[in-house]
Amino acid sequence: NIKSEETGQRLIDLAWVAGIIDGEGHLRFTTSPAMVVESVSKSMVDKCCRIGKGSVHEVSRKTSTGKTVYRWRVSGSNAKNLCRELIPHLSTKKSQADILAVIMDYPAKSDMRKTLREMLTEQREIPN
Repeated sequence: NIKSEETGQRLIDLAWVAGIIDGEGHLRFTTSPAMVVESVSKSMVDKCCRIGKGSVHEVSRKTSTGKTVYRWRVSGSNAKNLCRELIPHLSTKKSQADILAVIMDYPAKSDMRKTLREMLTEQREIPN
């Protein structure tokens, strides 16, 4: 029942979301940080949303077996803050979260932000 000092979330819940992100998640940066999970399990993406904020939407495509796909997405400062909370619990996506947690600290057109974007792209291309 231990809680995070920053968000008040239970650490077990943060660790659970980190496991989902490691296995099913995508960490992105276009104009702001974003974390995305897609699943046919609406209850799973709803739980991610309760723990990590953001929103849940039904995706327009279906699986090959006709199941509905749901997407949880958290972006901007919520994604940045969530990354910081999840880093201790992440494994395969830890290096990506490290980048997302700091990328907004640099001006939009700075060399550092460009370098971090390139690093994130490289990390996303490395197989888990």
